[in-house]
Amino acid sequence: MDWNDLCEMKELRDIPFKVELNELGKIEMSPTKWIHGSRQSDIAYELSIRTSKEQVFTELAVQMGDSVRVTDVACVSQDQLKRFPDEDDDLTEAPMISVEIKSKFNTMKEMEYKRKLYLTHGAEEFWLVMEDGKIRFFNLKEELESSRIFPDFPKEV
Repeated sequence: MDWNDLCEMKELRDIPFKVELNELGKIEMSPTKWIHGSRQSDIAYELSIRTSKEQVFTELAVQMGDSVRVTDVACVSQDQLKRFPDEDDDLTEAPMISVEIKSKFNTMKEMEYKRKLYLTHGAEEFWLVMEDGKIRFFNLKEELESSRIFPDFPKEV
């Protein structure tokens, strides 16, 4: 199964889960609660008021290696968007900023895997929103005190 097959499955269209395709071609689903959507909206809003050049997305599918992950919030540069002009194209590189929101249904091992995956596939920063709403910022080398791209970004949502 590939990502396009998954997107065409009518059975998955109305489920209350985030759906991803792992590197083995298997479907992974994570249930979400209202707080997840609230934090997602808050982060997308805060990003959108800080940028005029980049585009902010929620639930952006990204093909990275053999898996397709759906980042909760993404900030994509104009240069990246120019490389994927067809609306049916999947991004095949991580967004400039990839944000994942951890819930009680996620393990830290899963979040660490996603952090490494996004950063090794081109993300400049990976932001991890913890269950208490605090945001952790990372680049490829280290955890950061705050975002280097948007230094005034709140450290909690």
